[in-house]
Amino acid sequence: MRITRFFIIFCICLNTSFAQNGNEVKNSEEYIRISDFESAYTWTIASMSTPPILSDIFVDDFNRLYFTFFDTSLLELILVSDGLKYGNFSKRPIDTDKNYGYLLSMATDKDSSNVYIAYTDAQNNIWYTDNNNNSQFTSYKLDSLYISGTKKLDVVVSSSGSPIIFSIDIRGNMMVSRLYQNNFFTELMYTNKRLKNMISATTPDGYSLFLQEEASGNVFYGSRLTNTKFVYNDSEPIITNALLYDVYQSYENTFSVPYTSVENPNDINIIYFEINSYKRELLKTSDSKVSEISVTKEYPDGNVVLYSTEDNNLYLHTSKQTIDLSKFLGKVKGDIRIQEAGHSYYYIVYYSMDFNELRVARLNLNDFLE
Repeated sequence: MRITRFFIIFCICLNTSFAQNGNEVKNSEEYIRISDFESAYTWTIASMSTPPILSDIFVDDFNRLYFTFFDTSLLELILVSDGLKYGNFSKRPIDTDKNYGYLLSMATDKDSSNVYIAYTDAQNNIWYTDNNNNSQFTSYKLDSLYISGTKKLDVVVSSSGSPIIFSIDIRGNMMVSRLYQNNFFTELMYTNKRLKNMISATTPDGYSLFLQEEASGNVFYGSRLTNTKFVYNDSEPIITNALLYDVYQSYENTFSVPYTSVENPNDINIIYFEINSYKRELLKTSDSKVSEISVTKEYPDGNVVLYSTEDNNLYLHTSKQTIDLSKFLGKVKGDIRIQEAGHSYYYIVYYSMDFNELRVARLNLNDFLE
């Protein structure tokens, strides 16, 4: 549907910032009118003076949203989940000992009945918790035999439903921690490189890793099949001198990897990657340096890339156009996340500089067709 004019009306009908110790985020009825027939709803999740640390965000088969964040005001780890109707968000404290660190990762199983969370404390120890089919969360510390301080953390769920935690220590070594009989066992993964970053994904027959080298900034692909050794091509990077990158797994062994480089921090490129083959494409050249990036599926096919810039603006790039979301959502700072929520709908999680709040927005891209 073509829209030639947008009407922006900020209507605050209810108090959107619920009490910090409350259990439910009420539908705020605060919205930004972007057309005559549809609204982009926004909800306040928490108020805080500095941006939170966000996990990835997940949407289940009923288009309900899940994510975790470190509240930088309350110093608590919080799980946010949607109710039976979108916008009925609840938040649940996971760890309230006010001793959290700065690394956080979350995963869910296929129907989101189980939530798996890995995070660090102020002493850089790795902790793990899950809800064991919606029962009480219990956190416990991983064996630190091979872990000497952590600078990157990622948890995924295997095809058999078991959590796997990948981590990079301060020396650039990579570790994998697997759950066996209610205990995690950690071992060193030899990569022949000092690493600074990694993004992991599971496949039906194992897992895949996108590893970034500390010295060069190059990104390499590695994988492990069930009952085999971890292998990767350490001589042929898929990205050279990357500044930012994210990974979306569209099919079992097919990935989309948007990225920026140190040489061209305004250019957003994307790699469509399959095992042993890939193609590269320039998506967008931004007017300002890109500061954060997040990717998800574009219905029915393709990718949507959410990115912020150093001047705190927020943009959404689709196959049809680039949308300046700052006109509707305001200035942003820190982590940003996007996830497809059925057909043309998307959830965006961001920190609003205008209100000093962590917020969720639900957009219909059809409203923006030109």
